[in-house]
Amino acid sequence: MIHPAKFRLARLVLWPLLLIGAVLGCATTASAGTGGIVNLPTAGTKIRSGLKIQIDTRWVDGTGYRPVRMRVSSIPAGPAPADRSIRITLRPRGWRMGTVRASVTKIVELPQGAMFSDVTVSVPHYEMWNNFDVETSEDGDRLRDLCVRYVGLPSRNFYNWSEAMPAILVLDRDAPAHSITSSIRRARPNSSELPDIRALASRVPLNSYNSQVTQGIYNTSKAVDDSDILRFLVDLPRLEILRPEDLPDRWIDLTCVDMILVSLDEVARIREVLPARWQAIQDWQASGATLCVFGAGEGYERLDELERSIGAPPLPVDPRRPYARGWTEPKSQRHTVHVNALSEYSGNVAYYNNQGGVAEETTVPDEQSEPPGPRRFLTRTVRQGALVAIAAENPFPGEPQEWAWLLNSLTQDRWMWYRRHGLSMHRENPDYWDLLIPGVGEAPVNSFLVLISLFVIIIGPVNYFMLHRQRRLYLILLTVPLGAIIVTGSLLIYALLTDGLGVRHRTRSVTEIDQLNHHVVSWSRQSYYAGLSPADGLSFPADAAVYPVEHRPVGNPTRDGRQQLIWEDQQRLASGYLTTRSTKQFLVVESRSTDVGLTIDETSDPPQVTNRLGVQVDHLILRTSAGELYAASVVEIASTAGLTAITDEDASDQWSALLSQHRPAFPEGFDPYDLENAADFFETYDYSQYVDQGLPPPSFKASIFERRVRELTSVRFRGLPPRTYLAAVAQPVEVSLGIADSRAEAGFHLVIGRW
Repeated sequence: MIHPAKFRLARLVLWPLLLIGAVLGCATTASAGTGGIVNLPTAGTKIRSGLKIQIDTRWVDGTGYRPVRMRVSSIPAGPAPADRSIRITLRPRGWRMGTVRASVTKIVELPQGAMFSDVTVSVPHYEMWNNFDVETSEDGDRLRDLCVRYVGLPSRNFYNWSEAMPAILVLDRDAPAHSITSSIRRARPNSSELPDIRALASRVPLNSYNSQVTQGIYNTSKAVDDSDILRFLVDLPRLEILRPEDLPDRWIDLTCVDMILVSLDEVARIREVLPARWQAIQDWQASGATLCVFGAGEGYERLDELERSIGAPPLPVDPRRPYARGWTEPKSQRHTVHVNALSEYSGNVAYYNNQGGVAEETTVPDEQSEPPGPRRFLTRTVRQGALVAIAAENPFPGEPQEWAWLLNSLTQDRWMWYRRHGLSMHRENPDYWDLLIPGVGEAPVNSFLVLISLFVIIIGPVNYFMLHRQRRLYLILLTVPLGAIIVTGSLLIYALLTDGLGVRHRTRSVTEIDQLNHHVVSWSRQSYYAGLSPADGLSFPADAAVYPVEHRPVGNPTRDGRQQLIWEDQQRLASGYLTTRSTKQFLVVESRSTDVGLTIDETSDPPQVTNRLGVQVDHLILRTSAGELYAASVVEIASTAGLTAITDEDASDQWSALLSQHRPAFPEGFDPYDLENAADFFETYDYSQYVDQGLPPPSFKASIFERRVRELTSVRFRGLPPRTYLAAVAQPVEVSLGIADSRAEAGFHLVIGRW
């Protein structure tokens, strides 16, 4: 029995310790982004499972997949006494009434003798997270001490969620460690080794309610040290400085980031020391994002080194500007103090204080001014992404108008997520209805007219005449409703048989193959219809970025919370994504290595092509090393065919007709305005009015894969460079479908290749 005095003493000692533990359990970091570190069991919870879980949700706020790092270890600390398999489910709650878009499940294996087990789970991130739930089980039994609801996340100064503001990541080896075991990032006192990102941050309203704007924090004439920079980052959820060692090693975990800035020297170190991270960066950039590399040399003498690092082929050199090596120089008219694409953004208060005047930052030049000296950066396209070479060894802090010049030169189609992808997770997607599966959802009008005519004739005069002859007119009270049931049931059975019980899909895809570097990037828009919901849901590879496309993603919070994503060897969209007799669309982006392609033999006369794509080629056009255009009609799988010379005019006419024939369009007789009126009647409050006010609506026509085709075929194929081909194929190439055995209808697939 414990002595009362000793019990009181123990209570005086333990309660402060428990309080400290509770604070540390939800500790955050002095860094940008959002999220924090959560420890389970929470303070005061009775430990029953013999385990503890540490969950690190810190990352840059952006649309994409957010990497959530988890560590499972034993209590007390030490080697695990036996193998344990823990099933952990996260349910992030967004800012819209705390709704849950999707729950994400991952099984963590803790082997016997291991001190801990670390995993990273990729969680779809489409809005700010207020808090999240954690459900944990083992062998089907709920581990109550490791289950918690409404785990609060550290708050920042409030800002409007955006799919247009760029999420920017700066890589620097001097950044404090961001490991899962650290709760506070510390900077060395009076150290000034971190990049001074204040001028860059002043050009984009990364936090539209940032009180620091009116406090002169953006004034780069004021000296700061690393601790000041870290404190400044706290209120910038879309800007972060990280060590390359703290990057994830899968490219989809970088999808929340729109731009990465890194020095060329650091690129060389990452390639040598962290090859998996560099591969993730390359796959991310190839998918359509922007990589900015500084330290290219004042005369751009290191451009060839940068091109070799990223696997970019050399461009034709303009003899008037040999230093540029064929890269694009920025235009002077884009050298303005503001980022032009954000001029209509209603939340843009990074430039103005509450009184409407100019915020105290730096001396503001004229709206448009001639940039001093030579061009400070060059740009080019590599695969589907953008590559920027900055001459300066250290571009930080730089001048605000220099950073605005960079963003203006890239254009918003590169660094605005919703423009790059062509869709929104918050605002209405008007293009949703132009890729429906033909015939799905159409009312059987002709069948209805035939059946209703037969019904009227049979149930009317025929029924009356027969019952009258048999002197049983009283049975008309039964025959009329029975006939109505038979007719209605016939219509339902007919519709069911017409649409089928399986899954049908319509896919529009563009695949770009870099045969020199054995790399492929594919963008596909996939539309599904399920007669019966598939029992196992949909499955996509672990390295595919899958974005659900909704006509109106928000407006009815009761729809949320039913989607379940399970991470196994693949990502399985287990439930809530494709329901019975409903349509569903996805945008799927994939970036990986490959060995498929076309083999072009230019030594023969005429040139010949061998099909190694694994699918039949229906139409092919290519430009040889000499700049000549050749075409082919049908090239079977693994076969070789001769090419025919073709003029620019004929090629343009043929492909214009082909592209027009397969252009997405609304079904005949479809009126989207009638549908919107019906949606307005059933849906509740429209939260999307707070997202990116004043900016143009999303459109797939602005997306990378639609713009890429237009670039290649524009002006009589002048955009098709030498040693490049464009092919229309019968089936998608290097495109993963959610249901492999679904029936394809009305698809259109293009392959862009470089050999």
